[in-house]
Amino acid sequence: MQPQRIWSPENEGILAVAKQLCAKLGLKASTLDTLLWRDFLHDVRTSQKIRVRWYGGRSFGHMLSAHFPILFDRTLVLRDMMKGKLDPGEWEPLICSSIIFYERFRWRRYVERSLALLPFFASFTFAVGSWITYRFLGYPLPPWQASAALFVVFLVSPFFPGLYLIRHFDRRLVLAADRKTALILGKGRLLQVLQKVEAMKQADLVQGEDGQNEWRDFMFVPKATERVKHLRES
Repeated sequence: MQPQRIWSPENEGILAVAKQLCAKLGLKASTLDTLLWRDFLHDVRTSQKIRVRWYGGRSFGHMLSAHFPILFDRTLVLRDMMKGKLDPGEWEPLICSSIIFYERFRWRRYVERSLALLPFFASFTFAVGSWITYRFLGYPLPPWQASAALFVVFLVSPFFPGLYLIRHFDRRLVLAADRKTALILGKGRLLQVLQKVEAMKQADLVQGEDGQNEWRDFMFVPKATERVKHLRES
């Protein structure tokens, strides 16, 4: 991905804060070098040219959380709808939690996701291995319709539980990142900005039905209210 660099005082201020956080956390200066404003994960992963050509420029899929920036390659991605609503100092604790989640917990996330999907990979290996064994030994194979159905069952049955586990593990790590951020920057700062974002959400929800759709959270991130509750109890 090669994001377009758009200079603005807001972007410069937020990116400067993010780079200072990287230094404070002992990460390389090259960890972050670009900032983007997007609403959908699809828009982060796919270039504008491909979106226009294949999807008519439409955005779809997972919506990013307003209160949890993501890191994609060396790019910090913030919700487009939050542009101009928080100053760089308010973004700092939110970005800090994200950097800890994506960088400090990188290997932990990798291990937990691998363990969650282990039954899926085992089922896939068993299904393919059984088919190859039957072919090699010359045993009669069931009709292709039955084989296809069994293959799908072997793949789907462990996949969705694995996806649920990944969601659970990631949400738990976000809360762990919040605890570390509270130690580094102070619990009050993180609580204050999370409550401010939640107040914006509630104000929008009062104004109309579309607010609920606009304020959807990324599926692997706890809601702002859950983050606030966890911080208060920790």
